[in-house]
Amino acid sequence: GSSGGSSSGGSSGSSSGGGDAGGCGTCATGFTCSSAGYCKSAHGVPAFEHVFLIMMENESQTAIQGSAMAPYINNTLLPAAAYTNNYSTTFHPSLPNYLEITSGSFYGVGCDCEPTGTACTGATCSLISGSCGCPQSAMHLGDQLDGVNVPWREYGESMGTPCNTTSANKYATKHIPFLYYTDVLNGTGGKCAQHIVDYASFGNDLTAGTYRFSMISPDLCDDMHGNALFATGPCSTSTPEITQGDTWLSTEVPKILATPGFAAGGKDVLFIAWDEQSNSTGGSNIPMLFIAVSPLTKLGATSSAYNHASLLATFEEAFGTARLNDASSAMPINDIWK
Repeated sequence: GSSGGSSSGGSSGSSSGGGDAGGCGTCATGFTCSSAGYCKSAHGVPAFEHVFLIMMENESQTAIQGSAMAPYINNTLLPAAAYTNNYSTTFHPSLPNYLEITSGSFYGVGCDCEPTGTACTGATCSLISGSCGCPQSAMHLGDQLDGVNVPWREYGESMGTPCNTTSANKYATKHIPFLYYTDVLNGTGGKCAQHIVDYASFGNDLTAGTYRFSMISPDLCDDMHGNALFATGPCSTSTPEITQGDTWLSTEVPKILATPGFAAGGKDVLFIAWDEQSNSTGGSNIPMLFIAVSPLTKLGATSSAYNHASLLATFEEAFGTARLNDASSAMPINDIWK
């Protein structure tokens, strides 16, 4: 594999290591060797070794691309990445988008409810109220990855103890979707605490290469969510939220990109996505930026229309699983690869 111990498990593809200069080796069932030397799915998605997903918050593409508030994204990341010009969502607020990314459905959730608590009703779950519980007994990406022996973890910055279901200060459960799936939250043998941990654990995990799918949620101060909403709270600062998030990315992303799977011939990918559009722009279908960094990407923009179901379909194609819910009819993100 492209990092220590990473090549075991999964039906996702390549038997060649990160130092094989892009050779296919033997592709798994359902994958063929691409002309660029990687195993690809029927829809053209690479069989990645490691997938990293960083979720940012509440900014439209026009608020970031070309903005002096985001020097790292504009001057360093985008020139070395593939990115979209037409990635959008119709779901609001945050939680429905996170559920869509991880299971292809928002289950009718219309608020940022909690993973535990009194069950939500129409009166307690709205865009302005979410003081209720909305756990989901549904199959999700984590179940699918378990089914093909792909180790996975979700990281929440400022979470503190693993599997923390209580939002406080900079930590928001609404950005930690795997907490909402009952088979994870109530799983036996410490399942939740194994899969959902504080971001402080990520560095060691990254070095070890253990987890082939890693979902990362920065806290409310670092995810571009909006310091203006917390003028007297934990994110009180004069730094614009976009700049604060950009600075966090400039510190954390290079650690990922320095691992072997991002060197020439590697087969790892980093996706950076936003959950929904800027609060100030309102509405739906306004594009959010979506960035992919990998040795396998073509550089530059695609204008193809994509959404969160497309992203889930991309994960499912890469790891050779079935498609869930909205992902079953979505086109995976497939025109950005070499």
